[in-house]
Amino acid sequence: MKHSQINISARDQVNSIARVLNIIECFAFEKAEWSLSDLAEQTGLPNSTLHRQLSTLVAAGYLKQDSLRGFYQIDNRFLLLACSLMSKFDLRMIARPHLEQLSEKTGETVHLCMLSGFDMFYVEKIESQYSVSCNSQIGSRLPAHVASAGKVLLSGQSDSFLEEYIKEIPNMPVFTKHTITDPDLLISELVAVQKNGYALDHEESEEGLVCVAAPVRNMDQQIIAAVSVSGPSFRFADQIEKALPHLYKCTAEISRLLGYTK
Repeated sequence: MKHSQINISARDQVNSIARVLNIIECFAFEKAEWSLSDLAEQTGLPNSTLHRQLSTLVAAGYLKQDSLRGFYQIDNRFLLLACSLMSKFDLRMIARPHLEQLSEKTGETVHLCMLSGFDMFYVEKIESQYSVSCNSQIGSRLPAHVASAGKVLLSGQSDSFLEEYIKEIPNMPVFTKHTITDPDLLISELVAVQKNGYALDHEESEEGLVCVAAPVRNMDQQIIAAVSVSGPSFRFADQIEKALPHLYKCTAEISRLLGYTK
């Protein structure tokens, strides 16, 4: 009998935790404000059970209740917990399995890139399975506008940042005959990136190298990184369109793990 009582208690605890997690996911993934009746319909929980769980979350500071309308909303402790957890995630650690899958699907070199000042730098790299691949190193930098990943990163910057960036283009190195040196051309490409959701590099950073990149976004909808697929033009130029669905899947999954929702 004693053993049976322990099992029942454990089962009740698990059920209670599951109910709380269900409630939290409604606030995290659906919307940040709920009435009791709407939340009951969403979770399938009886009003009395739901009210007890919500009262516990309110008392703990994770939720608050609007005194006028009675709606439940996310409170500061919830936000502090989310920020604290996010600060402990390493972007490379989160992204690497998905970068590896992307490289496996495309067969080409995959990079994770971020912006530092006016430079794009390589945060992570997955080598191509082919002998002819991309000559790049983790930590190395390029002017952002000469690479597809850099264009993606620039496309998420403010107008004031881009104005300052454009002023510096004449002082930046030209890598190939295809490197963009015309500010108007760069602006038109960034507009295209915002519209299409990806950027291209046709031998702009290195002769014979083509790349395609797409953005990684965080919970604030901001572009914080870019993932690119790079390969020699003789092999990859005709495969970019086939690579795009795999690239989108990769960046969407990384963004989701960072809290991004459409």
